[in-house]
Amino acid sequence: MDEWSKLFLGRMDDRWYNSLMPQKIILTQQQEADIRNLYTGGLSAREVAEQIGLSEKVVATRLKQWGIRRNWSQAKSKYAFNENAFTSNSPETFYWAGFLMADGNVWHSKGRQSRTSVSLHIKDRGHLVKFAQFLGMDSEAIYDYSDTKKSKLTIASNRVAKDLAMFGVVPRKSMIAEVPPERLDVIHSHDFWRGVVDGDGCIRLARSTYPTFVLVSGSERFRSQFEDYLKFHDLPLGIITQDFSYTINGPKCLVVIRGLYMNASMYLSRKYNKAMEMLGHE
Repeated sequence: MDEWSKLFLGRMDDRWYNSLMPQKIILTQQQEADIRNLYTGGLSAREVAEQIGLSEKVVATRLKQWGIRRNWSQAKSKYAFNENAFTSNSPETFYWAGFLMADGNVWHSKGRQSRTSVSLHIKDRGHLVKFAQFLGMDSEAIYDYSDTKKSKLTIASNRVAKDLAMFGVVPRKSMIAEVPPERLDVIHSHDFWRGVVDGDGCIRLARSTYPTFVLVSGSERFRSQFEDYLKFHDLPLGIITQDFSYTINGPKCLVVIRGLYMNASMYLSRKYNKAMEMLGHE
């Protein structure tokens, strides 16, 4: 600092002056654990910073202080998975494409592999284990965040992101979600829509006895495609409400639930159990 600056700042209130000085960042034990786990697990310092909500400089400084080093081969081997997982037309592929359409997040970074991630409440962590198994990935790649009670799985692959786009799973899709119109095999698939419902749907017995089905989507086109699915299978239609929901009530709801969940091989256990309970009230 030059002499003029010292003189000028010396006349200011000490508290205001101190506010201009860099402040030491104090991390919680959870943040420190997340930095260690995510970095040694394969993410870069920049990617760790983005996930935790810190600056890259803070993360890099802590890693240097801790003496943590990781070479590329170590990171790559721990996160090995089947990059061709979404190239087939299997029921599991369609299911997970639907689930990612609802709950997944895809983003592209210049000069880096595209990222695909899904974050669930920790009570549904077992579902992320199923997703990891589908990918042929070690379930240790799932990270748990005790402060937010979330579990998250992230994969890095341009190939996976490209294949998911063929199902309509793209970045910032909330309000524009749409299966490519030519993919009628997806639009008419029980498995795909079960994945969507497991992610963004609600099935329940209102007042303990009245069955209700709700699918939430900010995309009018996507809600219309769900109705196309219902029509194709001669399933009862519902109504679109003002809160971007497609709702089916009463006995008609049970017919739709039976079509989605009966004889299903892949599902969110919590929602499948609720579906079976509701069908048991018929």
